[in-house]
Amino acid sequence: MAHETLLEAFPRRPIALRKAPDTGKTSRNALIVIFLLFLPGFYWGWSLWQDQQLREFLRSNGAEAEVVDAQGSCWSRRQISGDAPRGCNLDIQYRLRPEHGGQVREADVWLDGRQPIFTPPALYDPAEPSRVMLKPEAQRDLRWSEWIGVPFALAIPLAGLLFWLFGRKHQLEGAVAHPNPVTVPVEKMVRRGTLLEVWFREPAGKERLQVFPQGKMPYLVNPPPDDGSDRPWALALLSPRGRPVLLDNELSELELSDEERRGLLGRA
Repeated sequence: MAHETLLEAFPRRPIALRKAPDTGKTSRNALIVIFLLFLPGFYWGWSLWQDQQLREFLRSNGAEAEVVDAQGSCWSRRQISGDAPRGCNLDIQYRLRPEHGGQVREADVWLDGRQPIFTPPALYDPAEPSRVMLKPEAQRDLRWSEWIGVPFALAIPLAGLLFWLFGRKHQLEGAVAHPNPVTVPVEKMVRRGTLLEVWFREPAGKERLQVFPQGKMPYLVNPPPDDGSDRPWALALLSPRGRPVLLDNELSELELSDEERRGLLGRA
């Protein structure tokens, strides 16, 4: 009888959900962080694209320059078959062609592969001599392995954005549009730190888990007369898919009138 009275008293009108005072601020800050996480991936991709554009330009329009000095370090990757050379970061001095002034310029450049015995010539942009590459580097295209890191760098913020757009729905959001209250038997409750794990059995018989944050408890009621056990039951709303979502003992997430709240809390 207590169960039936409780379910009858529950309002059948659409119910709004209460929002925490800082919900909007937290959501906005999360979106800002997500957009900031996009920046490294976008910058990495933009840098590689600019690099490829410079290669293509220097192949057709670059002026060749003698490298008068080169200093730097080279790296290798250790593999099963031995060390595989990766490339060298070099600080070069290169002489412009006489028609471009003949000055000696300095630049930091990358040379893919093994360290050369003799430093190859450089190619530079006659209109902007600081745009320079060593000739072998300008004549090769970027490999797929140099691009593959970009989508990986963008994957995490993209997942975060998709979750922000589609995955932040409150679990009660669908259930409160057309409230369908039920009571379900609670199998066990386990306290883990500040969280309370509540295991319950849905009407179809499947066991479910719902976690309550610190200070929250499920809305518990005595077992119905025909239950034959001393386990508690809990008040829940059915989601549009028929899955029970437990309510807390203060109904704190629901926008109820004072009369509705008093009526429900007085029937626990």
